[in-house]
Amino acid sequence: WVTVDNTNVLQHSTSEAWKFTRQPDGLYTIHNAGGLAMTVANSDGTNGNNVFLSELTQDISQKFRVRKNTDGTYAVLSACSDFYGGLDVFEISKEDGANICQWMYWSGDGQKFILNRTEAPVVTGDINADMSVTAADLRLLIEYLTAVTDTLPDRKNADIDNSGTVN
Repeated sequence: WVTVDNTNVLQHSTSEAWKFTRQPDGLYTIHNAGGLAMTVANSDGTNGNNVFLSELTQDISQKFRVRKNTDGTYAVLSACSDFYGGLDVFEISKEDGANICQWMYWSGDGQKFILNRTEAPVVTGDINADMSVTAADLRLLIEYLTAVTDTLPDRKNADIDNSGTVN
């Protein structure tokens, strides 16, 4: 499991829920329950850069690509490393308190994460999945229905009348 000590991201034997929020560019920001975002120190691809929590700034140091591995685990690759580096349990430790840092991705055991989806609350009409219904959701629905875009961040929330279709 991944947890936090103060603002440092660590491995721990107890679970913590993390919210992966898809951004318009297709990348993800990763937040804890308090809304703080995982952030790679120094905003570059240097091996060993610490991963910590900070206020969301939309900086490249807070954006990640999530890639499913063939064994069912996931790699979490950082945009600030041009996706060459990703989250890594330091020294492939299995101990509580092991630091999570960034390291060049090589498919090592310390870079494989198990992501379990938790059921998010359905906010009918919240098509962009930001947990509120605003004009931005209406704009996105119109773009989808008029074929300007062919994807929706949350199709379930776009089923306004529970008919099983986007409407």
